[in-house]
Amino acid sequence: MYLLFKEIGEYLIGENFSKDVLLSLVVLPSILVLKSVGEVFEPYFVEVSLSDETLSVKQGILTTFEDSLSLKNVENIEVITTVLGKYLNYATLRVYAYGSWVVVPNVKNAEALKEKIEQIMGNKIDKK
Repeated sequence: MYLLFKEIGEYLIGENFSKDVLLSLVVLPSILVLKSVGEVFEPYFVEVSLSDETLSVKQGILTTFEDSLSLKNVENIEVITTVLGKYLNYATLRVYAYGSWVVVPNVKNAEALKEKIEQIMGNKIDKK
């Protein structure tokens, strides 16, 4: 990447092109952008599964992790919505249980998922 930017700089500016300018104006910001590019695509690599017993969230691109939570122990469901999320009907759910939690990021129509989880929890309480 450095060599590519160096060639472009020498082509555009000529012999007076300084490598310090290249580092300060082009390469370092490029490295910063490339470092955080995974955060841009991460929401597209989330898989959520909901059964009568558990809520599981598997996420990640290169490094993946899976987090599961037993629905019989759920204490609270938190819905976190940004301003843009309110407009587009997206939110993040945090489902808390005794001693653990699961984060379900970027959920379309999060209130419906929250109601579905509460319905499953209600069925568990009614059966006891």
